Amino acid sequence: MILAHCGLFNSYLQPLLQSKIMKLGMPYALNEIGQRSNQEDSIFPAKGAANASTRLFMVCDGMGGHEHGEVASGVVCSTFAQWLANIDHDTFTIDMFEGVLSQVYNVLDMADPEPDSNRKMGTTLALLHLNNHEAVVAHLGDSRVYHLRPSHREPILYQSKDHTLVNELVSAKLMTPEEAINHPRKNIVTRALQPGLERRHKADVHTITDVRAGDYFFLCSDGILEALTDDVLVDILRRDISDAEKVETIREICAAESNDNFSAYLVPVVEGLPLRRRSGFASSNVALACVALCALLVALWFYFGSGGVEFSLVEERRYYGPAVDTVDTMECQGVDSLRVIDEDINR
Repeated sequence: MILAHCGLFNSYLQPLLQSKIMKLGMPYALNEIGQRSNQEDSIFPAKGAANASTRLFMVCDGMGGHEHGEVASGVVCSTFAQWLANIDHDTFTIDMFEGVLSQVYNVLDMADPEPDSNRKMGTTLALLHLNNHEAVVAHLGDSRVYHLRPSHREPILYQSKDHTLVNELVSAKLMTPEEAINHPRKNIVTRALQPGLERRHKADVHTITDVRAGDYFFLCSDGILEALTDDVLVDILRRDISDAEKVETIREICAAESNDNFSAYLVPVVEGLPLRRRSGFASSNVALACVALCALLVALWFYFGSGGVEFSLVEERRYYGPAVDTVDTMECQGVDSLRVIDEDINR
């Protein structure tokens, strides 16, 4: 009661100790057929359906050259959306994602129009889930997720690693990154969601806790990447134009230069997450709050002690453990070495 009526607490401590809520700007989507005769990409929410309260975003690319790619991408998007529709977003965990992914595979198995065919439908996945604690990103295949801070010297804070043959060769030091850019088999995917797999491919899942105002998340299919380099993407996001104009600029570039369907979600952050402890120390705001609280308690001790009022202090014990990285990485499962799923070179 004493602290509740204290001007110092109301004006300084209370705002610092209150939980902070992540706020988004209006997300903008692309879901374009491009130069293809049919649309195999699927996104969630549908184009024009997302708003600043949306917390789940997906881009799925039905695998080119495979039958029913649009069925696979649609099933994955809709099944994830249905399973996660009614959850409390702040309770979302990696374990929950893994459980839903297993259900998605089950639905894919049932949706397979040709279960006896050796030529299976399939899809990639790029997923972003946001709550007031962290951002969870997951991907399978060569659809990509970015976390960008355009004002930063190094603006790309996170970029998912494509599950492709050339990336496997680069990782094994059998090819240079420069050779991989124009390699004739650069579109061969080594991991994707498909029905009827004896060993279901796991997604790479990451959590991000350093999310700040002015950041962007960008999810895209490889049709975007066919026309847009990282440098061009950063340059567009740094321009002094609206987010709608930034997405329209990306659309114009891809319409002119991409030979594939191209889909994307641009998700702007208006208010980020509170900083967590780093290197064993509390964040600056929490540290200042603790110092001010201690000073207040000492002042109260002397004030009430001089008036003959007994005032006891309860020691608060805090554990400051080892350093906590702002991005926690979990490799769910290794990929069978150089397993080739998609050999459609013309994607």
